[in-house]
Order: sequence, then C-alpha cells, then structure tokens
Amino acid sequence: MIQLLILILVGAAAVGFALTLLEDIGYILLSYQGYMVETSLVVFLILLLAFFVLFYLMLRGSGLLIRAPKAAQNLVQAKRLERARKELAYGILALDEGEWLAAERALVKNVGNSENQILNYIAAARAAHEQGAVERRDQYLQQAEAEGADVVIALTKAELLLEQNQLDDAEHLLNEISEVAPKKSAVIKLLVKVHRANGHWNKIIELLPVLRKRDIYSAEELMRISTEAYCERLKAIADLDGIVGLQGLWETMPKEYRNSAEVILVYVSSLVKLKQHGQGAAVIEKFLKEKWDARLVYWYGLLPDVKEKRHLDNLEVWRAQHDLDWEVYLSLARVAVKQQLWGKAEHYLNLCLDRQPNAEAYWELSYVAEAQADGAKQQESLKKAMQLVAAEKWVLSR
Repeated sequence: MIQLLILILVGAAAVGFALTLLEDIGYILLSYQGYMVETSLVVFLILLLAFFVLFYLMLRGSGLLIRAPKAAQNLVQAKRLERARKELAYGILALDEGEWLAAERALVKNVGNSENQILNYIAAARAAHEQGAVERRDQYLQQAEAEGADVVIALTKAELLLEQNQLDDAEHLLNEISEVAPKKSAVIKLLVKVHRANGHWNKIIELLPVLRKRDIYSAEELMRISTEAYCERLKAIADLDGIVGLQGLWETMPKEYRNSAEVILVYVSSLVKLKQHGQGAAVIEKFLKEKWDARLVYWYGLLPDVKEKRHLDNLEVWRAQHDLDWEVYLSLARVAVKQQLWGKAEHYLNLCLDRQPNAEAYWELSYVAEAQADGAKQQESLKKAMQLVAAEKWVLSR
C-alpha cells in the first residue's frame, strides 16, 4: 500500500515537472577556460541522468570483478557440498537396504566435504561392523571421536558390542556414559537391552522408577518390560533362594503386578515347583474373585491339593459364570478324577471336548475309561489324543 502511494506521488511529480517544461524548457550555459556549452535544461538533465547510470554500472561491474574469485570458490564448494549430501543420502539408503559395502564406500567417499562428518563416520562404522570388518569399524569410530560428540560415539560402540554379544563390555561402557550423561534416554534404553540379554532382571527392576519418570517408553511397552522382568525374577529367585526368597519378592512387589495374571501364572508355577500347592491354590482363588483368566483355572485343576469338595464347588461357580471356557471343564474333570467320581469326570470331559477338542482331555478320558474297565473307549481316547498331538506338531513344524 505504501509502495503504491509512493508510485502515485512520483508519477504526479513527473507529470507536473513535464507540464512546467512545456511552458519553459529552460536554458543552461557552461563556461570553462574560454569554452562554452549551451543546451536546454531538458537535455542537460538527460545527460546528467545518463552519466549517473553509467557511473553506477561501472561501480557494479568493478564489484563483480573483485568478488568473482570468491564467488567461483563458493560455487565449487557448493557443488562439493551437494555431492557430499548425495553420497550421504545414498549411503544411508544403502545401509537401510543391507548393501553394506556400497554404503561404506558412499559414506567415506566425500566425507571431507560433509556438513556432519560424525554422521558419516558413525554410519560407515555400522556398515563395516555388518561386514565383520572390525578394524575398519574401530578406525571410523576413532575418526568420529576426533570430530567430537563423545557420548554419541560411546553409545554407538555400546550398541555394536551388544550386537556382538559382548554384554559385560557393553554394560561397563554404558555405566561410564551414565556418569557423564545421566539424563540420556538412549543410554537407559540401551542399558535395558543389555540387562535383558544378560538376564539381569533385578537391574531392570531397579531402573523402573527412572523409566516411569522419564517417559522413555509408552505405557504399554513399559508394562510389558516390567512384567517380563518381574516374571523372570520370580523364576530365578525361586531357584536361588527357595520359598523364602520367592515370598519375599512377592510381598515387596507393587500391587499392579500382584494383580497381573501373567505374573500370577509364574508365581503359582514357582510355588508348585517348590511343592507349595495349597498356597498356589489360594493365590488363584483370590485372583479369580475379582478378575477372570482361564489359564489360571487350568492351573487350578493341575494342583495336587485341589481335590476337595470345596474346590469342586469353586469350579462349579466359575463354570456357571464362564460356561464357554473349556479350561473350566477340564479342571472340573481333574478334580472329579481325584475324588474318583468317574461318571462326573467323563461328563465334564465330554463338555470340555464339545467346546475345544484337545489332547489333554482325551488323555484324561482314557484314564477314566481304564478306571471304568472300558478298554475300547480307552483305546479310542488314546488314539484321538495322539492324533491331536501329531497334528499340533505338524502345524508347529511348518
């Protein structure tokens, strides 16, 4: 808007000046050492304007000549930089596609002209690592380290050590990085990977408060990691410290995990391994009062101490609430077998097979048939059980 206003004012001034000149074109006389020049005002102004234009063009031309060498140098540098960018992009793409040798060559070809030589060297180290060229990999990492970014280089080294299964070295290096950069999320994530590969579940459990505070993982991923850590720790401590260690860990475990079916399954299996069948049954009963998980009902029927009428009554209650789950009927049948209620056991097994044909139910049915002295049914049940087992093995082998 302002530019338009200025243009209108200049145009108006030019028109006014032209109208003035039409009335009187003016007169200019220049005299120097006996020489005189006479002309009109209009011609003088035109010549003066031409002089200024010529002077301006000479100044611009001399400036271009002065800057020409620098401009040429900048142009060459820009072309080198563009080539380095293209080589880096190609190298990263080749690295992603698994073309390790091509990636390495592209990444180091124009590294001297790269804007980020650290990235080139780190990616080249990865490509060399994938080729098993340890010396070249270490050389690239040293060159990257010379460019700075020590934490990034150390993280790359730790990641490569992890891939080579040099877990203790990777853990030692990551602990050193943690002292220098304790807030680096990448360091903590890599530590979790190392501890998981090493089976150091207690160390992952110790890291859980930090993982929650930093929001390093999504809520679902963190729950998966923490649940796995507690499950594996339960297995390990049951083998190392027996029932005392197992119960000690269970009692100190956060409530959210003691209410997890995945964790309870491992806890109950550990209790069974330690011959604590009654305690395992009590844990399952407490859980199933609030939540439902058919896998726990399956385990309930396997427990040797689950053989009394109250256990059968519990299963009947669960059956009424979850009639479609075959695990309930299999457990009902197993408790009936323990009580030698053969007719009831056969009834439950048939209901189980109606809902889900499975080898375990047929095995139990063969045992019931043997107890009832029904040889034909026993052989038929064994045959069907073996067919299902064979079919399952065939599917798993594909």
